[in-house]
Amino acid sequence: MPTTSRRSIVRGRDCQRCGAPNYDTVGGRAKCVQCGAIYRRAAIESNDPATWDESRDIYVRRQRRKESDASEEAHAARFGGRRVRGSGSGNEKDDVVIRDERHEMKETGKNSISLKLPDWLKVRDSARSHGQQPALILTFKRALGRDVELVVMDIDDYEDLKRRAHEVDEHR
Repeated sequence: MPTTSRRSIVRGRDCQRCGAPNYDTVGGRAKCVQCGAIYRRAAIESNDPATWDESRDIYVRRQRRKESDASEEAHAARFGGRRVRGSGSGNEKDDVVIRDERHEMKETGKNSISLKLPDWLKVRDSARSHGQQPALILTFKRALGRDVELVVMDIDDYEDLKRRAHEVDEHR
């Protein structure tokens, strides 16, 4: 016999988006009746502030994902490449592929991004396995009144890039 999820309207903590206290619950999720924001059910029923803070409104995560996808699309269009759909989930681990390069993109609205050697090695190894040059694009959203974008690449790749640009200049 198939099991059915019990739906119910429960009263919990005020919604982080709209302030409404009523939620439609199904299983372990709770959806705000007024605005549709989705939370973990345990978070709205808990009186522990840490549980609520840790739950992170799923809506916020979805918005970040949409912003990230849009940034990747814009970056790919800017440099004549393509965005890797579902990057990180299949054989292609990088976010954008541009001719002979693979770019992994990281962005933040804060003043710092942490970069560890294993993170760089993962980006490098993924690009090298496809015979391409790796680049890590770091974006500080709305910093200094605009987005600040930085490129991280291996010094050998940078030298190669400079050499190729110089060769093109010489042939003009």
